[in-house]
Amino acid sequence: MKILGCCLETKIPILVYEYPVNKNLSNLLDEKSVTKENRPPILSWESKLRIATEIADAVTYMHIATSTPIIHRDIKSCNIFLGEQNVIKLFGFDLSLKITSGEEDVETNMSRTIGTIGYIAPECMSGQPITEKCDVYGFGITLIEILTEMTPWAFRRWLRLEDSSNVVSEAGGSDLYFSKEQVFEVSLKRNILGEGEIKQVMACITLAWECKKDNPTERPSMKCRRMLSQRQSRRERHLQKESLVSRNGAILLEEVIKSVGRKYNPYHIFSEKDLEIATNCYRSDHILQNGGFYVLYRGIHEYCKILVKKFSDRSINNNISRIIEDFVISLQIRNHKNVLTILGCCLETEFPILVYEYSSKKTLSNLLHDVTVGNFTNRPSALSWESKLRIATEIADAVTYMHISTSTPIIHRDIKPRSILLDGRNVVKLFDFDLSLKIPLGEDNVKPNMIVGTSGYLAPEYSMGQPITEKCDVYGFGALLVEILTEMKPREFKLLRDLDLADEEGSSSVGKLDNAGKVPVLSRETLDQNEDDSTPSEFSRFFSLARANDLYSKKRILEVSLKRNKLGEGQIKQLMECTLLALECIKYNPKKRPSMKEVTEELRRIKTMTC
Repeated sequence: MKILGCCLETKIPILVYEYPVNKNLSNLLDEKSVTKENRPPILSWESKLRIATEIADAVTYMHIATSTPIIHRDIKSCNIFLGEQNVIKLFGFDLSLKITSGEEDVETNMSRTIGTIGYIAPECMSGQPITEKCDVYGFGITLIEILTEMTPWAFRRWLRLEDSSNVVSEAGGSDLYFSKEQVFEVSLKRNILGEGEIKQVMACITLAWECKKDNPTERPSMKCRRMLSQRQSRRERHLQKESLVSRNGAILLEEVIKSVGRKYNPYHIFSEKDLEIATNCYRSDHILQNGGFYVLYRGIHEYCKILVKKFSDRSINNNISRIIEDFVISLQIRNHKNVLTILGCCLETEFPILVYEYSSKKTLSNLLHDVTVGNFTNRPSALSWESKLRIATEIADAVTYMHISTSTPIIHRDIKPRSILLDGRNVVKLFDFDLSLKIPLGEDNVKPNMIVGTSGYLAPEYSMGQPITEKCDVYGFGALLVEILTEMKPREFKLLRDLDLADEEGSSSVGKLDNAGKVPVLSRETLDQNEDDSTPSEFSRFFSLARANDLYSKKRILEVSLKRNKLGEGQIKQLMECTLLALECIKYNPKKRPSMKEVTEELRRIKTMTC
């Protein structure tokens, strides 16, 4: 960190430094509780590797680029600040020592050990003369902290070691805290990694173990920083980036030209650096939604708020076509006011990253269900009746647009509250088109390769693996409309149905009703696990195959809706019409369901009814 000057008018001089912009590395890594093992990574793997290399480079400069070698003597995450774009700024030189010209080490002449427990080399603890290898040890511990996002003390707590009385063993015998295997295990949990990056993690752990050897003569010098994770040369990284852009870009551009024509190119190509800056290196506090297949981050690019959709390596399973479908369909329907506008993409990463206009922090699911007061039958309403009717109409209008306003009909295939963002005025923004399918020209249905979607919203014909039509979305919308009216999820409706059956039979235990209906009775835990399945479970198939009058009865919907909503006489009539429409949408036979165009027209008619 650059020093700007000092003040000499005080009893003790005051030093003035440049402002680092961001917090220190310790604050950044320790933002979340250490007990949450499955927390999302705070920094991307690329950022961690860059930060570790920059630290090593700065310490190397102290050792070899000055007239006499300087030992920092307190290498730790607290002494590493982050400037713009998270560039590291080494700090804290008040304990530093110079090695006298012609000497190889320096006597500390201290009656007590100074430094930070956990980062102090064993020879410092025993009062021996010290060399630059003292800093190598501290760097090794800091490298482990960067990989795992856990301080030495946090690791000790994590492993629940009982012996904390011996200060020397805590500082010098770091193998007492952790093994290579334990560091590797935590690193895999803390980082989203591809196959090549896992090899880099293993190489980094090996280097860290070399750095923290008890015998200083067996440690590498800081000049050997190029060993760090077998980093690629700039030339190699450039060639790899060009290869990714060529692969991702060629495929995407070909699809875009087919879908929107050669003369019209409405999207922007973002660089990987652009998005890292926008999201502060994909920090966890920028996560808006974790959708299973992807993580949605909020960010700022060129003074404008954006949303960044980053797909998970494991969930996308090397299937770039899913991202391409999401991108191309978003482009095709981007002009509809109730569709989240796509701004562009980044092609420099292993999988393309999609960038959208910013919407507010909430989805429809958040709005309907993030109410902490009461249980499902008596909690207060989250939205006014007028807002619910408007939101339902806007969703229907957006889905209708997908079905009839493109060259080939598009089936969304995953209509649910979490696929609907709401802006600051609660205007609907439909998104999540990675599961969408186009009906081929001249055909009236399409056969999916596999059954994917969300439990409770899947049409029966889809759950049975039959070819699907736009009526698949009509079913999903019907289930969603019931959810808007009642503010109850499908799984909650199933629990309510089970309780109703228990009351009818005079039973005091829902557990006795396992065979009472077509839908199996499951525990709350099982229902929670199945709510967001990407590959439907047996529960999901049973759920979708249930007849409307078995799960969603008119009486049950009206009863719950009247408790949820404060309605006038005319609004009760609107509610009854909406209930009948929802039941039409979730009919078992897809041919008996209305089209989304008819649904939209009916909702508009209901809105104009005299209240």
